[in-house]
Amino acid sequence: MKQVTTVLLSLSLASAQTAVVFDPPPPSYFYQNSTFIISGATGFVASFDDCILWSFDPASGDLIDPDGLVVPGPCSDLYIFTDSLMAIPGNFESEDSYWGILIVDITDPAQLQEVVLIPLDSNSCISGQNVAMDSDGETGYITSFTDDKLHSFSVQTTGLVDPDGLCLPANPYEIAIAGDRIAIAGCSDDAIMVVDVSDPANMLIAGSIPLPQPFTFSSNNNIVFADDCRTGFISTNERVLYSFDVIDLELLDPDGIVFGTQQLGGTVAICGNSVSCLYSRGLSFIDVSDPTQMTLISNANFGETVAPQGSATVAFSADGSRAAFPAIYPGNYIYTFDVSTGQQFMPRYPVDAQPNYLTVLGPDNKVGVLCSTSSTIWIIDGLLGTAGIAENALENPDTGSIPLSFAPNPMLSTALISFSVAADESCFPVSLEIYDITGRMVCSLIDGVQPEGDHSVVWNGCDSSGSPVAGGVYLLYARSAYRSATEKLVRIHHRLP
Repeated sequence: MKQVTTVLLSLSLASAQTAVVFDPPPPSYFYQNSTFIISGATGFVASFDDCILWSFDPASGDLIDPDGLVVPGPCSDLYIFTDSLMAIPGNFESEDSYWGILIVDITDPAQLQEVVLIPLDSNSCISGQNVAMDSDGETGYITSFTDDKLHSFSVQTTGLVDPDGLCLPANPYEIAIAGDRIAIAGCSDDAIMVVDVSDPANMLIAGSIPLPQPFTFSSNNNIVFADDCRTGFISTNERVLYSFDVIDLELLDPDGIVFGTQQLGGTVAICGNSVSCLYSRGLSFIDVSDPTQMTLISNANFGETVAPQGSATVAFSADGSRAAFPAIYPGNYIYTFDVSTGQQFMPRYPVDAQPNYLTVLGPDNKVGVLCSTSSTIWIIDGLLGTAGIAENALENPDTGSIPLSFAPNPMLSTALISFSVAADESCFPVSLEIYDITGRMVCSLIDGVQPEGDHSVVWNGCDSSGSPVAGGVYLLYARSAYRSATEKLVRIHHRLP
């Protein structure tokens, strides 16, 4: 029986923040590299073990196709090429092969339909992540890492475009497309291979871009491209970000830029002129406005030792000013950061199991995250703190049921904040936080279990770094296990006449 949980977590400003959780029917299982995709008002995800493609409503967590679509084998990644056709690479056995690409008609999400299975060569072995989609919305490319080939396929003609594929010099790890060029990492001992796919039926090796030694790639490294469709970025296991040009076949910053402090580099993401670089113990943000001389923007300040799962992804808010990051140590949390400063934007957000694939959905900045060990998908509203949330809190303050008061208001240098903890809340953490009107957390005054009774704390008008905040309107937010309250507080720098 399907289980859908709606979780109310008090991490927003105006009211309890909602996280819709999609929990497919058992025995569904998501692989640690599994991804999901949202198209319009519909979400899609494939269950790895029982081999079913599910459609669901991301607004409610409800199944749309209650039976799902049974697929011919294990798979983890989905790609929507048009509004109606989806390509799913996987371990799909056919007469002559064990691997293939399943084309599915998703026109009616309540009745998913298999169109055709495109088998690959019998010697092929593929990874779902190694797929690139052409801008025509019809042509796709996938690498095979046993016979070392690049294959092109079409979701419209439902077959391989180049039946023989393009032979590569070695084992391919990651691919990315920019215009009519594909960059491939890992298929050469000392270079990024570049393929010309202007004619998908006759793909050609355009050349290679040598990288300085020593460096190594793994399946957790990836390539991203800037909006100019020629400037690419790739990180290595040695935590070096390189920039390159797939047209002129050259490194743009030959020395690259070192990021992070320890262990291995991982996935990268891009938004505008900012690239996020994940590594084994953290996250760095790099300014790539000048690809020939990349510079550090900030290092994410977690305030504790963290570790992401190897295939974890980072995603930016719509305007690129904030980013979200999933971690599995010291617990299963989603962290959010201000890109310019590296400071945490909101308190870390707990999820029920190991978070892996993370994405930001649309201009309202909902965070979607797949948790592999619980096989759930969380759609979290407001975690990246849009201004609209703060404006709503100012216009409609939540008096809640937590007795909350403070004086003086307006405050000049300090304010005494008083609140009460009920008996049934004394075993659970209580938090008291200050936010600015953009939704950014300024500081945390209390975060922990408090005994039953009346309490008070002084805010000295400073942020979490100890610097005095500017004059203006701030939001005082209190939350406990069952209750919350929001009040408006005015900070001034000069006495009123």
